[in-house]
Amino acid sequence: MTAGGTRHGGQETAADVINNFYLSRGILVAGGGGAYNGGTIWSKDELKDGALLDQVGMDTVETIARRLVEAAKMLYYGANNLGRR
Repeated sequence: MTAGGTRHGGQETAADVINNFYLSRGILVAGGGGAYNGGTIWSKDELKDGALLDQVGMDTVETIARRLVEAAKMLYYGANNLGRR
């Protein structure tokens, strides 16, 4: 998750760098479902209070959280089912 003082204040670029770091090391990155590049919040320079008021940004965070849970379940159940064949 990244945060910025404006809607397009660099948080998307920061998320790109983080995603590229993980991908270059073969680490699974969860995304999609409207949160194309992770959770990106616009705080309007009001820190936590501003971030919590950004419904669009909080929706991206919730989407990423759901995708992360889905990925964890796929990895867990997939790995556990491989040994049963």
